[in-house]
Amino acid sequence: MASIMDWKKQQQIIEDSKQYLLNPNLSITKNNLKSAKQQFKAEFDMMVLCPFCLNIHQLGEYPLRKGLRVCPNCTTQLKISTLTEINDLDRFVKFVFDYRFNGFWDKICLDVRQIDRNSRFKEWNMRLYKLGLNKNFWEKYKALKGDFGYNEDSEINE
Repeated sequence: MASIMDWKKQQQIIEDSKQYLLNPNLSITKNNLKSAKQQFKAEFDMMVLCPFCLNIHQLGEYPLRKGLRVCPNCTTQLKISTLTEINDLDRFVKFVFDYRFNGFWDKICLDVRQIDRNSRFKEWNMRLYKLGLNKNFWEKYKALKGDFGYNEDSEINE
């Protein structure tokens, strides 16, 4: 009896369009299945926003360290998927909202030399304002949080 591949290996082969298939008669054929999944390849000249310091750089300017990209401004380590996926306001707000209990507010504006969290929050909020995202960001954030109404002088109390 020919060797039977486990289901997980079969799925990996189906997803990889450059793999060859080992047939039951032990012959090798190229994988021509239509269900092959295309892998996302980042364009390193695309502009990305660091969610922590709100500076915009080309993706290629983020050096690689231990499999993560390092923001050239605040030195925060980020996944490449994080940098490329938060490319619109809704995704950015959701990222901030989901990350808030994992220390998002403690990691903002680490490029600012002030130690206290309040000063760094004010700087981050000012950068958000300069990008023209302040009002829309806080409206969407508060809607996710379940706190309706907008107050420009509001602070994050989480």
